[in-house]
Amino acid sequence: MRWKNFPYSCRFMKRSKRTYDTCLIYLAIYDEEAKKQLLQIIPSSTYYGWREKGGEHFFGKEFSSLHHANAIQIAKLLARSQRLIQLAKGLFHIYSAYKTVIASLPNFKEVCKRHKVLLVKTFHAATQYLSKSKVYKALGVSHDFIHYKAIVSCSSSMMKKCLKRYSNQLSQKDTNIIREYLNHPLYKNWQGISIYWQMLRDKKVCFSKTTFYRYLHKMGVVLEKKKRVWKNYTALKASRPFEILHMDITYIVLNNVKAYLYLIIDNFSRSILGYQFSTKIKSSISTQNLVNVCREYNIHIGDEVMLVTDGGSENKGYVNRFVNLSCINIVKKVAQTDITSSNSMVESIIKQLKQFHIFLSPDDDLDKVQLAIDFGIKDYQNKPLDVHKGYTPLEVLNYGNQKLELKSFFTEAEKKMMLKERKENNSRVICGKC
Repeated sequence: MRWKNFPYSCRFMKRSKRTYDTCLIYLAIYDEEAKKQLLQIIPSSTYYGWREKGGEHFFGKEFSSLHHANAIQIAKLLARSQRLIQLAKGLFHIYSAYKTVIASLPNFKEVCKRHKVLLVKTFHAATQYLSKSKVYKALGVSHDFIHYKAIVSCSSSMMKKCLKRYSNQLSQKDTNIIREYLNHPLYKNWQGISIYWQMLRDKKVCFSKTTFYRYLHKMGVVLEKKKRVWKNYTALKASRPFEILHMDITYIVLNNVKAYLYLIIDNFSRSILGYQFSTKIKSSISTQNLVNVCREYNIHIGDEVMLVTDGGSENKGYVNRFVNLSCINIVKKVAQTDITSSNSMVESIIKQLKQFHIFLSPDDDLDKVQLAIDFGIKDYQNKPLDVHKGYTPLEVLNYGNQKLELKSFFTEAEKKMMLKERKENNSRVICGKC
């Protein structure tokens, strides 16, 4: 076909002109040693065309005068770059083959999960030189795989996760506060949950109970066992203070002599309203304890009060006489006889007093045991309870007959501020993994 037969537009189409780096032009004009290497890259006509035009045509007179000093260095850089290109091509072919073989495995996802730590480290290292999208594609994993619960072992974190990348976790300051409270002499006999609420009350930390227990486990702290919940069991629950009272007695052996601790507990607040310590077991002592509680807390005439006791002799005699003759409307109920519920609330408090205070007293002296009981009861009364959302039995008792309304110890603004401070503290931590 003749040229005149081509369409008009095709006859005037411009061919794209190939361009070359100025380094190649420089070497072609000024370096004879690079001639053989350059002719393998560019056409000979182009090469000789550059030499005919000379350096001044491309670089100017001033620049062309500097050619001798830099020619050798430029040639070396060119040779090195060519070797790197050839090496990259070879490695790419090897990588493509391995990726094809591994991706075809039936358990490819399981293999990736087993080597997740390695893949996460590789991802963060590669993103310093390549875009994230290219690294995702090269590794054959998704964004969720890398970033969702990605585990990067870090010695700076108790959870072994990088504090900088996972800044929501507790900071070193938070963990130090937990250790400080655990080792504090005032809280040495407290349950872990009470210590947690005390930290919140003091506004030292702000995190959930789940987080607190998780970090206690990492610290090697033995957690208290969860109570077994029996089926078809309904515990007594009062709607106000002094509506339901629990009365019980326990004995303590001192030099082969039994001493007895009498207790009265308020069901609503779980506060210890009255106690007596004696070497004798008599219903008159139980009665006197009950009378003192009615006087101290001004339980009025006509107020209906349920008194829950067990079937012991100390809860009969004078106790029954006071209940029947008192102007206060007291209804006595024997646990698991008159009612299905047990007297476990007061029994639980007795157990705590014995375990954390009475049994820890090295002396069998009656007066010293009395002091241990006094301190133990005071300690319990001012201890935050989980059932009260961190408030103490005395605080709940002082709410009176009104409906109990417990408020959070932190405002939303304070929570956001403490979370921001935690993230900032974690972001400043530098470790070997970062």
